[in-house]
Amino acid sequence: MSKVKIRFEVVLKTEDEDEVIGIKEAMAYFVEEWKDIEKPIKIEIIDPQKEQSEIEAMFEEFWKEYPRKVNKVNSFKAFKKVCKDRKMLDSLLMALAQHKRTEQWKTASLIPHASTWLNGHRWEDDLTTLADKLEGQKASYNLDKFEQKSLTDEVVYKRREKKENVS
Repeated sequence: MSKVKIRFEVVLKTEDEDEVIGIKEAMAYFVEEWKDIEKPIKIEIIDPQKEQSEIEAMFEEFWKEYPRKVNKVNSFKAFKKVCKDRKMLDSLLMALAQHKRTEQWKTASLIPHASTWLNGHRWEDDLTTLADKLEGQKASYNLDKFEQKSLTDEVVYKRREKKENVS
């Protein structure tokens, strides 16, 4: 006869003490039957109301920083899907600060709704643009290549005149 080792954890999302006691009794009976369990059984009781209020507080912190305040209900639904803890909220806020410095986000109508930003995982976007890469470099234009006959005419590129070989 071989020995069997069993390990398990139960996370119980309830406040009902009768339910918790019932689960503990059932597990104690199970352990009594299987005396070869290596670790004690861990039961964690999570208060869903406390968990909800923590998420709501984190969302309010996010919402306070988000510049385009539309569709708050859908934004909260999207937020609950992606933000489960403080570490994730800090990541979102850091990315949000970077996005707010971009040219696009300086025009209110170009800022995506928070729900779109969250559902699209936009905090993971690479914000390095060509403008960032060229920062510090000077642009130069040779205006001699263009001509304009009058102020009302278009600016056109001068064609190079072909040099004829005279022999």
